[in-house]
Amino acid sequence: MARRVPRGGEIARRSHPHGRRLLRRERLSQVIAVDASAVLAVFFGEAEERAFRSFVARRGGGISAVNHWEVLARAYSSGGAVALRAAEALLAELRLEVIAASDAHSRGAVAAFQRFGKGVGGPLNLGDCFAYALAQIEGDGLLYKGEDFAKTDVKSALT
Repeated sequence: MARRVPRGGEIARRSHPHGRRLLRRERLSQVIAVDASAVLAVFFGEAEERAFRSFVARRGGGISAVNHWEVLARAYSSGGAVALRAAEALLAELRLEVIAASDAHSRGAVAAFQRFGKGVGGPLNLGDCFAYALAQIEGDGLLYKGEDFAKTDVKSALT
């Protein structure tokens, strides 16, 4: 059974120590983790665009805050402020949940780096390590483009 973590959707109420009530959003199921490479394939109109768009429309997904930054930075690098706005619009259209990097995600990214990082002879860069951690900790597979993740033990969202 998936553990319950914050997400848009169901709202649970709990009491504040001083008598005020707090709202907490809860995720009822695991999320498909989406790597920056998949979003960028859509953004740049690459061969996988339709398949990735369709998959995200059907299943939804979450993206690490680090990968969210990676998408926006790459878009800006490719075309300045206009491309940045287009990437922001695409992310809004895809309705990916941006998931903040927690301590567990950071530690998971370090563990990914130790096993699969570029600094130790593997294929994963910093953003990839955070996508890997998100998929392993919160997710139900990882949507990505390329061969780097195929060299790891992460479950592909497409299989």
